[in-house]
Amino acid sequence: MIGALASYLGSQSRGMPGKQHLLDNEYFARIDAMTFAINHDDGQSTWGIDDSDVCLVGVSRTSKTPTSLYLANRGIKAANVPFVPGVPLPAELLAATKPLIVGLTNDPERLIHLRRNRLSMLDHNGETDYTDIQAVKTEVREARRTFAEHHWPVIDVTRRSIEETAAAIYRLLERRLRVALGHVEVVIRIKFVAKRPRCQSRHSPHVASGERNLEAIRRCVFQSMHGIRPEIMIFALLAIGDDWGTCRLKFLDCVANSFFI
Repeated sequence: MIGALASYLGSQSRGMPGKQHLLDNEYFARIDAMTFAINHDDGQSTWGIDDSDVCLVGVSRTSKTPTSLYLANRGIKAANVPFVPGVPLPAELLAATKPLIVGLTNDPERLIHLRRNRLSMLDHNGETDYTDIQAVKTEVREARRTFAEHHWPVIDVTRRSIEETAAAIYRLLERRLRVALGHVEVVIRIKFVAKRPRCQSRHSPHVASGERNLEAIRRCVFQSMHGIRPEIMIFALLAIGDDWGTCRLKFLDCVANSFFI
């Protein structure tokens, strides 16, 4: 097989096994994100919500856990919190400023069907508010009202697969990043027009002097996107020593390759 492929492609095999699954930084980032998603599933470890990239909130059976794990497999740290009628949302969630918080909802009748299947698997077929149509409609309505009060974007997962829901979340993240990009571009332009600052990297652990390592700049882009230290990214870009056009292109390259797959 290898010989046939080498002949067809016109190149020789290097004889290096294991190239399909490299244990590189991207691999370990995915493992870290998977661990984070498991530790912050279903409202666990709410103290770490502000460390997430995305936090999903929704009533029971809106695919919060599988969507979180799917995102984690793409290197995105995702937490999820259940919306339970009569139970206040965690204070850590309401105080979070870094993650993109997304509300997930579903059609009440579809929810009842999913919940009955779940109860059947647990050998519990009794009628409860969990599967009562009026109670479920009220639950969904309250969840939507809460999402609107906090201005959280909402995704209806009724006819969406996990991949489609994740793709919608990607678009929301991308839109959020574009807003940050526009703001940072203005700041960087002002820096260029006013006075090009000297690189402070000699005293900064974030950017090495004359740094040209895109991975380091990519971390700065990630920090800026979450509003941690936007000035770090500006210094990182200016420290490269390029003109504005090249600086902007490198920034866009970092954004495109930060975590969007």
